[in-house]
Amino acid sequence: MFIGEMCCIFAFLFMYRRQKSAYGNKLTEDEKAALAKGISLKFNPLWFVIPACFDTLSSTLMYIGLASIDASVMQIINCTILIWIAFFSIIYLKRRYTLEQYVGLAALVIGVAVVAVGAITRGNKGMSSNSPFGIICSLLAVIFGGLLMVSEEKLLSVFYAHPLQVVGIEGAAGFGMFMVLLTIFYFIPCQPTKNFCVYGRLEDTPRAIMEIGTNGPLFAMVLLAITSLGFFNYFGVSLTKYASATHRGAVNAVRPFTVWIFCLIVRWEVFSWIQLVGYLISVYGMLLYYGIVPLNPFAKKKELVEANTKLTDE
Repeated sequence: MFIGEMCCIFAFLFMYRRQKSAYGNKLTEDEKAALAKGISLKFNPLWFVIPACFDTLSSTLMYIGLASIDASVMQIINCTILIWIAFFSIIYLKRRYTLEQYVGLAALVIGVAVVAVGAITRGNKGMSSNSPFGIICSLLAVIFGGLLMVSEEKLLSVFYAHPLQVVGIEGAAGFGMFMVLLTIFYFIPCQPTKNFCVYGRLEDTPRAIMEIGTNGPLFAMVLLAITSLGFFNYFGVSLTKYASATHRGAVNAVRPFTVWIFCLIVRWEVFSWIQLVGYLISVYGMLLYYGIVPLNPFAKKKELVEANTKLTDE
């Protein structure tokens, strides 16, 4: 993932050179707009090490959790990122929410809980065991993911930076941190289990590199993942910069149902009515949060009836 993010810095440098050749020392339209909003043009890349740390923690916990739960369960747990974005936005961005949004978040929590219960009670009928440990790791990953997005929005409201530049810096910082962690993990022995410590080490990076290099389909999947994650993070930071962390969380929240349907089609999972109910509750919560559906569906009808009655009486 971090390799894909680091590649964005080369795209930024290419774009920066073209921009300088076109504008010279003059300010671009984006820079003028940033100054008008009170955003500083003095960029300090060290500040973006903070979201890079959150990204490292979130990614590590997510992959640990993914080894113990199904992909669709992971995706629905990711929906709770809206809750943490809202929570941290109130604290750090001083943002306020309406009653409908709070009710929508509550529905989202209920839906995620239903899906989690359905996954645990289903046991190992899918590809994974859906253990409580995996679900806890995934929930912690989402908390750090919420901190990542809110911290990015906060920094981008203070410093002017292009999304490619931000992703590239975070990728380089995250790559460095992962190199240190993987080196430490290589020298930690552990008892082999089904999903962890397969070769007696907490992480065997040299063996992983060898397997990727000698397996064509696996190598192709790694390249695809690097490319897709680079674009994914670029678009995500762009959405945070030009909209908000909440909007970015909303885009992330539309993935679970698609992933679940795909897993059912390729028979990686078995159908569960409990999970379906949980998904529907979660979708309703998101629609309510973004004002797509009203909290009281009869309110507008009541107002329309009263208006028609008034016209009739006149």
